[in-house]
This record gives sequence, structure tokens and C-alpha cells, in this order.
Amino acid sequence: NELAKRQAELDRRLEVTTMELSKLNLEMLDAQVSQAEIEKNKQEKEAVKLATSLKNCENELAEKTSLRDKCAQERNEADASLARITAEIDALSYLLLENAQATGTPAGDSLKVKEGMELALSVILDADLALPFDEGDKGYWRRDLKTGERPDRSLFGTPITNFVSGAQALERALTGVSVIEEAEGEDAQPSLKPGQALVSKEGTLWRWDGLVRKGKTSSEAERIRQRQRLVHLSTEEDGAKTSFADKQSALDEAYEAHQECLERYRSLQQYS
Repeated sequence: NELAKRQAELDRRLEVTTMELSKLNLEMLDAQVSQAEIEKNKQEKEAVKLATSLKNCENELAEKTSLRDKCAQERNEADASLARITAEIDALSYLLLENAQATGTPAGDSLKVKEGMELALSVILDADLALPFDEGDKGYWRRDLKTGERPDRSLFGTPITNFVSGAQALERALTGVSVIEEAEGEDAQPSLKPGQALVSKEGTLWRWDGLVRKGKTSSEAERIRQRQRLVHLSTEEDGAKTSFADKQSALDEAYEAHQECLERYRSLQQYS
């Protein structure tokens, strides 16, 4: 009958619809699974990438730390070197100033003496090196005298003026004096003319009038050494200051690079 036909048609349609829905659900489920697999692979790749970045950053941080520490050590060494030089300059300046204040600035301070000739010079002029120019309670060197005649150059050795330069007043006093080997002085002395003298680097003086003076380390020779050391230290100080500034600049750069790398490393750790 008609009712039975309609019921059968409805059942058929319901069955078809159920099959279609089942098919649709499976397709959606497959799509969801596929999307999940894609997301999973993506996350795994990102995790590997993050781990690699973290490891690379960790290695870079170790290098930056090592460089920072190395720069800090070099800066500290440069600082210590500069402090040592400055301390020595201060000490020598104090000694030289203290001695100068007692009698006025020594005329010997105006001389430049080749290294190794300090004792020879001091045995020639002795305590007169400590006298000031123009005026002084214990004596002084006049600078208003004309050159006048000077003793002839000795036939022996090398003129002491080849090793000493500075004030003409003191150069006049050194005219006719030559530097000779210690072993040759005694034999050469009889041939000296008036005003001439011979001196050795070891501090022995042979004068034309027969005087033989054996010098020893004196305060005048030591002052010359101290003053020339002070000049040398002043040059060293300039270099030490430049070196310290360079080392400090390198440390500042290394510190900034280390901090930047450390911040990147901490940021990567938060996402790992």
C-alpha cells in the first residue's frame, strides 16, 4: 500500500544520509589528523631549530666570556704597569725636588748624559754638579762669561763632550777632557797639556797636573741617573696611558658583546 511505500522510501533516504554523514565525518577526521601531523612536524622542526640556536648561542657565550675575561686581565695588567710607572715617577720627582730645594736647581740637571757616562762626568765635576746657575749660598756657575780660550783636545780617547750636551757653562768645564780605557790612563797622563784630563767610565780621573782621582758612585752620578730615568719613565708613561686606554676600550666592547649574547641566551632558554 501507499503508506508502506512511503515508509520504505524514508528508510532508504535515512540510510543514505547516515552513510553520507559517516563518510563526511571520516573525511573531516582525516583532515584533522593531517593538520595535526603538519603542526606536529612544524613544532618538531621549530624545537630542533631552537635547540640548535640555543647550543650555538651557548658556544658563542662561552667565547664571549673568555674574551671578556682575557680583556679584563690585559686591562688590569696595563693598569698595574701604569701604576708602577706613576709611582716611580712620583718617587723620583720627590727625591729630585727635595735635593733641588736645599741648594737651588743643580746645574747638572741641564745636562743630557749618555748612559754609562754618569760616573765619569761626576768624577770630573764632582760636587760642583750640584751647584745652581748664577747665584747660590755655597757657590754657583756663572753664565755671563765669554767663551775665551779653551784647552786643546787631548790626543787620547774621545772627548767627553761627545757624550754630554746641555748648558755651555758646563761644557766649558769639560773642554779638554777625554774618555779613555781604564788600562790606558796611567801611561797617557804624562803627555797631557795644561787644562787637559782623561777619565774612564769606571770613574778614574787623570789630570794634566798629576792628580789621579778614583771616583765611586756619588750622589751627583746617582742624581744624573735618576733624572735620566725620570725622562725615560715619562715616555714610558705616555705609552702606558695609551695602552691602558686601548685595553679599557677593548674591555668595554667585550663586555657589551657578552651582555648582548647573554640576553639572547636567556631569551632562548625561556622558549626551550
